[in-house]
Amino acid sequence: MAITINEIIEAFDIRGAQDNYYENRKKRYASYTNRASSIGYFVPSLNGCQRKGVYERLNWRDKQLFDTQSYIRFEEGNRQEEHVLSDLKKWGFDIIKQQDDFIWEKYQISGHIDGKWKYKDIEPPVEIKSMSPFIFQKVGVYEDLNKESWLRAYKAQINIYMLYHNIEFGIFVCKDKSSGAIKPIVVEMDYQLAEDCLQTAEIINEHVKNKTYPDQINDHKVCEKCLYNHICMPDVEFGIPLKISEDKKAVQNIDYYLANKFKKKEIEHLWNDIIRPSIMAECDDEGRVNLILGKKYHITGKKDARGTFRSRIDLIGTEEEE
Repeated sequence: MAITINEIIEAFDIRGAQDNYYENRKKRYASYTNRASSIGYFVPSLNGCQRKGVYERLNWRDKQLFDTQSYIRFEEGNRQEEHVLSDLKKWGFDIIKQQDDFIWEKYQISGHIDGKWKYKDIEPPVEIKSMSPFIFQKVGVYEDLNKESWLRAYKAQINIYMLYHNIEFGIFVCKDKSSGAIKPIVVEMDYQLAEDCLQTAEIINEHVKNKTYPDQINDHKVCEKCLYNHICMPDVEFGIPLKISEDKKAVQNIDYYLANKFKKKEIEHLWNDIIRPSIMAECDDEGRVNLILGKKYHITGKKDARGTFRSRIDLIGTEEEE
């Protein structure tokens, strides 16, 4: 029997194989220490939540799992790290003690340093951070790490490494995931932040010892992304509020737009001056939209990292079903 193109397409299902692979790798891990890479998410001065730090220690079995795309990003980040360390050594930098683990018993803090740069009589810790082109363009100095919550966590991580190893300098090596461009951010010890991290670790340790929890914070943006919000705030509904509209004219506009979307000149005005503004008018205070329109379309959207509003229109019904 002859092999058909459809059979080849079905058999070489990369997306399905990828999803199955990462689905089988999803699991929760016990956390017996405060991880240096995570502690920045718990430090109040970095807009962190100490309660989450206790959940990581006491309630790790309840942690919601990341989605498949997140696991793909994590693995790609590990690959980027390996390539950058290899390149640094190839370019003449004396990178030592790669993947060096430590446990700071006094504060129950554990860390995993990508490597150290042997320079004269010092060995600054080196951390590899791959990032999107947009974030790569935004960061160039230490102060730029205040711009996102996960960038602020980087600050805590490197300062813990420096304090533990009693050295006043550290280095982030940032890599643009798209172009491959690389640049360093040299960090000088931030003693106040380091102290904040240690105090946070002590507070978490005390709660873990007593099996108690710090007070909840009141920050919807932080709580919405927390993988413990289902046990911390079980009665709070997170996500973009759903709206429902029966605007028939809006449905007709989208019908026409989708039917003629390849006629760019013909529908450009319709999208830019009518449909897009009407969608944005349905946004919540954070610039997000989650709209069911005429029982026919599901419209979602929000601003991307550049501040540009992006939306998506999915067909969920037909006129006959309405």
